[in-house]
Amino acid sequence: MVSAWTVVPGIIVKLIVLVVTKLWDPIAQVYGYPFDAERRVQKLVDEFSKLQDQLGELGILDPKPSSAVLSGWLQRAARCKDKVEEIKRRHESVKSVGVQGLLPRINVVRHLCAIGRDADLELEKVKDLIAKGEGHLKEAGAAPHPIPIPIPLLPPPAAEFDNGQLAQSILDTAAAGTWGVGIQAMKPHLTSVLDFVRRRSSWRVWGMGGAGKTTLLKLARDPRVQTLDHIVLAEAGKCCDIAKLQDSIAQGTSLVLPPSLSVTNRATVLCNHLRNKKFLLLLDDLWNYIDLEAVGIPLPLGRGNQRKVVLTSRSKAVCVSMARQGVTIRMGCLDQQDAFKLFEDKVGSATINADTRIPELARQSGRRVHCSVAATPHIDAPTPATAVAVVAEMCGGLPLVLCVIGRSMCTKKNYKLWVDAVNRLEKSKVHNNLVGDDDIFNILRYSFDGLHDDEARGCFLACTLFPPFYIEKKRLIRWCMGLGFLDPANGFEGGESVIDSLQGASLLESAGSYSVDMHDIIRDMALWIVRGPGGEKWSVLNRAWVQDATIRKMNNGYWTREEWPPKDTWPEFEMLAMESNHSYLDPWMVSSIGQMTNITFLELVSLDTFPMEICELHKLEYLCIKGGSMSRLPIELGKLSKLKQLHLRQSCSLGEIPTGLISQLVNLQVLDLFCSSIDYPYRPKSAAGGLYNFLGELAEARASEKLKILGICLDATRDNRAFLKQLMQKQVRIRSLCLSFINPISPGHDQPQPATSRYMIAELQPFSNDLGELAISSSDILQELVATSDGKELIQNLEHLCLENLNVLERVIWLNAAGNLRRVDIKKCAKLTHATWVLQLGYLEELGIHDCPQFKRLIDHKELAENPPDHVIFPRLTYLDLSDLPELSDICELPCEFKSSLALLVENCDKLMNISFHYPPGHDQKNIRVFCDNEWFNRLECKPNIMKSYLSQNMRFSAI
Repeated sequence: MVSAWTVVPGIIVKLIVLVVTKLWDPIAQVYGYPFDAERRVQKLVDEFSKLQDQLGELGILDPKPSSAVLSGWLQRAARCKDKVEEIKRRHESVKSVGVQGLLPRINVVRHLCAIGRDADLELEKVKDLIAKGEGHLKEAGAAPHPIPIPIPLLPPPAAEFDNGQLAQSILDTAAAGTWGVGIQAMKPHLTSVLDFVRRRSSWRVWGMGGAGKTTLLKLARDPRVQTLDHIVLAEAGKCCDIAKLQDSIAQGTSLVLPPSLSVTNRATVLCNHLRNKKFLLLLDDLWNYIDLEAVGIPLPLGRGNQRKVVLTSRSKAVCVSMARQGVTIRMGCLDQQDAFKLFEDKVGSATINADTRIPELARQSGRRVHCSVAATPHIDAPTPATAVAVVAEMCGGLPLVLCVIGRSMCTKKNYKLWVDAVNRLEKSKVHNNLVGDDDIFNILRYSFDGLHDDEARGCFLACTLFPPFYIEKKRLIRWCMGLGFLDPANGFEGGESVIDSLQGASLLESAGSYSVDMHDIIRDMALWIVRGPGGEKWSVLNRAWVQDATIRKMNNGYWTREEWPPKDTWPEFEMLAMESNHSYLDPWMVSSIGQMTNITFLELVSLDTFPMEICELHKLEYLCIKGGSMSRLPIELGKLSKLKQLHLRQSCSLGEIPTGLISQLVNLQVLDLFCSSIDYPYRPKSAAGGLYNFLGELAEARASEKLKILGICLDATRDNRAFLKQLMQKQVRIRSLCLSFINPISPGHDQPQPATSRYMIAELQPFSNDLGELAISSSDILQELVATSDGKELIQNLEHLCLENLNVLERVIWLNAAGNLRRVDIKKCAKLTHATWVLQLGYLEELGIHDCPQFKRLIDHKELAENPPDHVIFPRLTYLDLSDLPELSDICELPCEFKSSLALLVENCDKLMNISFHYPPGHDQKNIRVFCDNEWFNRLECKPNIMKSYLSQNMRFSAI
């Protein structure tokens, strides 16, 4: 028999061990984070590779699982991928940092603890996604797979359609728009394209830059060309990336390509999507051979399969290498007659007939120029247009040169200016014999030299710092101010004027209200000027390193040492800019910036603390740090006595600026502390209040004597009027203003007034002459916002209005205010039910409404006049973004007429089932492109002229 004295101690010992184990496991797990963070991170990476395998398998399946369920799973997987990459990057960064001393070691342990904890949390999410992914794979395996049905060869049509007539119709439409009548010169080439679309499989066009190849493809994209499922225009470019090309084609065919798939799997998905479709692929600007099958284009091409490809290149060899069959043609310079028509259209009749001496000049110089042209008739008598013909002849018939030089001559109505133009163009010695790029650049340089001042020239050359096909106007102006090319005293309006002049000279092309782009030949010419003789005055552009222009492909927004500039180049840099909002600056990068001692221009993003290394860059004149969670600025920043511009936009947590700092920045001209939550979902309510004392110091400080432009967030429950008035008296332009904790101040009172539920925009009128951006934010009191005036229009220069986090706002009254307003964002206004007041905004182009749970319709016809119209009109609206509006049932109960082509973005608006349109008799029906998920689009009841595209995160509007 076992003694109780033997059993009881054993039980007690086991209980003690059990209790200690239960207590120790969580303790060991927490305190073990710093010591085995590497194991935890590696385990996360290994598990995530399994998830990537699932993504690959799902991507190549046909049919795919139900889109409603799969879409959410894919979005979570994409977010998980970003998080895993971030954890890996953080761990590698901590491992690469050498530490000495107790405090640095404690800091490293703290970081490793956070990394280990985050890795464990993310590991659980990855395992959950893998488990659900198995279900998606089973669903796809159980679904019946369609048997591919070959597309029969189409018999020849009974009657030939007139390609020439169709080409003329397309050109007439283009001429009535922005192209002008000179576009008629494209008729022979466009007719050939139309003939190809009907008869052949591939058509290849080669020719020198500026010959009009891209213009030809844009014309061929006209939906009247042929009944096809898809007509897609995609650009390859110098550094063609297969994945990027796949994305362009997928977007044009309403296909979502999971970002985590390999290029090969993406090609399989794309091929499955297109194999039974009729499509025309317009592939522009090829520089090297591309395997179309590797991209995902189903082969063979041909009329029978209704798969067509038109491609363009500057190289005949590239065109020939792309296909064994099909036609290859050369697109060269225009003949004398077509060149004259195009050039005459760009110059304009007012200039042509402005001076009777211009024809005589044309006759004299015409003999000199035309004698070298074999079939040119002798000019016996002057005519009003002969001078134009002479200069057009000197442009060599290249369409791009004709357009640029023609636009540069359109304002030259003085005889002597035409003499100068002829002499300059004759000195180029290349007219009628354009051979290479240098010949073209010599002619185009005349347009650059003809710009009215160095402000315009510098602004034009600064465009080379941006990606060629998207140059944001606001950023371009800000950079030109920072580089010294534009005077901040002229404000952003002065910069807009310069950009308009460059567009007028055809050196830049409009890409919407907020951006421009630059033809690749024009860009190459600008680089040729910067790097050539006489480019010393633009030397900063040669000593610049810009992220997006330098690094074509990033690792999910995180840098590696290989991507960073080499150490031996650091002392040479005068400018460094990181453009991506998702870039992350590692500690060793901050340290390297401190060694770039000649830096005058620095732009960074998303910093949690202010890097002290920046305070040692004594030559710095421009500093921009956008976003991040900085809460304070160091007093040492005052050592940057040469600093002229300080941009801390969207630093949502910034609430502490040391007393005396602003007084030390005696050369400060631009200060931007504006913040709204359009880019960031949450902004601490205490931040704006912390700037009240700073505003008072700024109004009094010696630094504000040179201050020209100000953007700031203020607590509206405080009386800021006296400070703002002082700044206005010093000629400071208040460009951007965010008002938080709305509490109106009655006229004639200096102290804060009791909180009311109404705010009058008229309170801002004394300070609003230059106000271009206004955010009204964060109120639990404001129920009514009023912007009305019986006399002078209120805030007439306002371009962007943001209403956010106004929890009880129910009504907005708008009349005779902000007539130039182009963009409105409404976010997190819980009680708002409609936005009928936007009909008062005749120039409104972009409207975004997000996360308003009681929002029922965009326009409530009951709020209109006593006799409401039979339909509502949006004169200029081009983008409408609706998201997270659970009660939204329609745009308006009345039919809506959109004067411009509309892009409609819809997300999480489940009750929106119908959109009613109004088309006046005799007017063209504007196409509506909808970005949405498949499930919502399939439920939409009426789809007249609606084209679906896929919804992606980058479709959200970017803050101005």
